[in-house]
Amino acid sequence: MTNTSATPTRPTLAMAADPERGLLLAPNFQPDVDTVVSEGVIAFGCKGSGKSNLVARIVEQLRRFHLPQLILDTEGEQSSLLDLLPHGVLATASHCPSGRDIIEHGLQVILDLRSWSTDEAAALAMCQLIDELFTTCKNIDPIDRFPCIIHLDEAAYWLPQDAVTYLSKETRKALADSFHTLASRGRKYGLTPFLYTQSISEIRKETIRQAGIQILMRQTLDVDLNRYCDLIYNATSKTRAAIRSYPRGKAVVLLPDGSQPRVEFYERETPHMSHTPSAQTAVKRFARTAVDVEHLQMLDLSEASTVKEAKTSAKVSTKVEKPQTKGPATAKAWVFSLLDADPALAPRRLAEITGRPTNTVQIYRIEYFTHHPDRKTPVAPVQRLPQGKSAQAIQALLAKDPALTPCQIHKHVNVSLTRVKQIYHQIKDAQPVEVH
Repeated sequence: MTNTSATPTRPTLAMAADPERGLLLAPNFQPDVDTVVSEGVIAFGCKGSGKSNLVARIVEQLRRFHLPQLILDTEGEQSSLLDLLPHGVLATASHCPSGRDIIEHGLQVILDLRSWSTDEAAALAMCQLIDELFTTCKNIDPIDRFPCIIHLDEAAYWLPQDAVTYLSKETRKALADSFHTLASRGRKYGLTPFLYTQSISEIRKETIRQAGIQILMRQTLDVDLNRYCDLIYNATSKTRAAIRSYPRGKAVVLLPDGSQPRVEFYERETPHMSHTPSAQTAVKRFARTAVDVEHLQMLDLSEASTVKEAKTSAKVSTKVEKPQTKGPATAKAWVFSLLDADPALAPRRLAEITGRPTNTVQIYRIEYFTHHPDRKTPVAPVQRLPQGKSAQAIQALLAKDPALTPCQIHKHVNVSLTRVKQIYHQIKDAQPVEVH
């Protein structure tokens, strides 16, 4: 008699052993929450592939476990999540909790990156928050640490491989360093980056390798499809054609155990705040509207570039030269006010005064001098005073009479004249010199 019982399926990371711990992302993709937060996620997909829906769905599922989360929202698409999150906060440039508060109070923070006046300022704010998260988590006993997820949509925009006009070289490097540190060292402290971006070809290969779970959604360009096929087992021309025609929400998921399930993600629970403009909306608004073009006020744009430069200059000036009252509202404002008073202050000294990490104040210091290049002060090389009993004796003699010559000093110390001259010049070189 033939045994008709089903053959047991091999366990896979795509489905949690305990359903209560599974993230309900798709019918055949419900991984254990600890697997996801320990491995990290990177997702790729062109416009319309469903990335924004995926971000929201993951955030919604993680909220079941009350995990702290920082959602870096580039397009303002995730604010509707606020009502669903247990400790949700909608943060802006002027109203943002610290990294310490995110960890200590288990906050889920949606950071509206559009609220900063420039992308440069938004990037520096991200660096500061990540630095604060690290500082806080390092001070927690390892046995008491818990996961905190940092979501970054449009990752290729904020972490470009090449130079861009909207970020300075220094800021681009600082932001890249922050996320590299998150990916390489953050997990031991509970900090895990989840990255979402359009093109796999625009991301460094080491960034992809640092994420244990890779999600491949629809692509249309050959360069991206080629990279997909390098990762998918037994990929063929039919694989390329299938991915090119994937509907919204469908993807191949690459898991650390080698499994590669094809999935179709569930829709998010919260409303999608972004809507693609449709032609029908224009029909409804303008089809029955009569316009007298002759009475429209026309603009003279012949000097547009000059006007724009003048406005940009005034905006920058207002931002960095705003008078500060006692107790600046932010660390950056404090650093700016200190540098206004003394531009020669070094990062270490600024960190001592403000109580902020050295690398954080260094970022603000770079931004300050980007706007005030004329205030940079040449720094004289620091010379160390010579050490030893002979050097101390010579220093004591010069302290009493700075006019002493090496020959006169030689009469009072049991050291060769050559050595006296060497110590003498080292002491003189180390004395402060007024730099103009």
